Amino acid sequence: MALTVRLLALAYTKFFDLRQNQTNQMHTPLQNAVRNLHQCKTVHTAGCVTHRQARERNKQVPDEVVSLRKDGVDFFSLSSELVLPFQWSVLEMIHREWVLCDCDPASPCFSASRCHEAARYRRAPLVPEKLLMPNLAGARKMVRWVGTNEPFMVDAIVSILRSTCSSVGAKFVDSGMNEGMWTVLAAAFGCRPIGIEPQPQCISSVQAALQVNRLSAVILNAMLAPTDTAVTIDTSQPCFGGKQMLADVNGENDPSGGETAEATKFGARVGSIRLDSLKQLFKPQAHVELWHLDVEGAEIKVLRSASRLFAAGKIKRVIFEVSHLLWSRFGIASIGEGYRELKSIFTGWTCTWACNDLPFPWQPVPLKRVYCAWPWNQNYDLGYGLFDVFCVAPGVDRIWNSTTRFSHLVVSAPSLHAPPASHMPHTNKSASSPPPPGAIARASSPSNLLLLERGDQQMARKHESFRRTSPQHNSRLNATGSSPPPPINMPALSPPPGCRATGGSFSLRSLLRLFAC
Repeated sequence: MALTVRLLALAYTKFFDLRQNQTNQMHTPLQNAVRNLHQCKTVHTAGCVTHRQARERNKQVPDEVVSLRKDGVDFFSLSSELVLPFQWSVLEMIHREWVLCDCDPASPCFSASRCHEAARYRRAPLVPEKLLMPNLAGARKMVRWVGTNEPFMVDAIVSILRSTCSSVGAKFVDSGMNEGMWTVLAAAFGCRPIGIEPQPQCISSVQAALQVNRLSAVILNAMLAPTDTAVTIDTSQPCFGGKQMLADVNGENDPSGGETAEATKFGARVGSIRLDSLKQLFKPQAHVELWHLDVEGAEIKVLRSASRLFAAGKIKRVIFEVSHLLWSRFGIASIGEGYRELKSIFTGWTCTWACNDLPFPWQPVPLKRVYCAWPWNQNYDLGYGLFDVFCVAPGVDRIWNSTTRFSHLVVSAPSLHAPPASHMPHTNKSASSPPPPGAIARASSPSNLLLLERGDQQMARKHESFRRTSPQHNSRLNATGSSPPPPINMPALSPPPGCRATGGSFSLRSLLRLFAC
């Protein structure tokens, strides 16, 4: 009996030691990396990268081309920077995995429009090529962020400015101006822009840009609010698109969410104004062709500051970012109440999601229900609560919608043409331009993107979304009122050795089969 107990104890000890060793081994960096890659759920052809690989890759800076150096300040081409990636690797929000930010259709930051423009023009062709921005106040990073994550905003704002700035009394209002890119673009197209930004450290960027491009604009270091208020802005931090407001010295008016006021010694006191109190908008012919708002959750209060302009019909179009998860910090009682107020402000207006043209529902949507449309960042889930809404006043020409200008782009193969290899990782260095109309091409790297210009609008409409041809996605599109895209008829491809031909129809299964080869 004693021998049996000893043997059982020894067996248990050995088993425990073995399990402990296995557990310790699995927690080594190498084992964690292997485990993470084995558990990778992305359909990106390059698979997932580890967090360490993502950090190292993101330390690399894409080609920082200096177009002009003046008075010790470097200036870059706005048009060229808009097609460069903000980061090499991004966190894929659905699967919580790091994947490459490139022109693979499964990349979280994939945009067919941006990849096409980078490959064909190496710049955003709608933006004047000679327009410069200074490398001040984080301007280069912000420009790349917008180009990577919101290329539809570039297309929308530039298209509207081109069409409307020549009209008499036309104004462009930029609330949350940040580094000033939109204000500079409006000035370049002939609008009389009004840029409003509470962060003092952002002003130097837009002023330098206006000076070097010989443009003019009204720049106000203030915040928009319906009533008089003041905040302390932390100037120890660089110009940034997120909130940087500190609590008021007297403890009141805290739209920042109660951040500590210890840093007030680094702060600047900034007051508020009402938009409808600006003398530039008093003239009878003065009107706002486009009002852009990006104010990090303060959009309802900012809109309240223009109530008299709305009542007088002086605002024609508004494109604003909704951040309903931050509304409580600005005194909005609930998300439902906030949406009801927004809906009342825009009664009679036509309001859509800016990146897919679907009617805006004036309420939050669940995850995995609404996405941006092709050719924009079609992998972006709008259910996360950060998105842009485009509203047009009654009887006003909207001028822009999210699918018109790129209707000639047709995806021709799962392997598509990518931006220049010097700008994007893992690209086909031999591919320098898209093939001629009607050509069938296949890039040597599976992460490359081939976009053909065929003028076939019917095919473009069919390709509303690249990766969402599954029944699950079709059902969620039906729930939003949009019909699912039919399958795309693809030209037959010559399979590599060891792989079966996929035939003439395209599906997610055939795509994965090709990637596996």
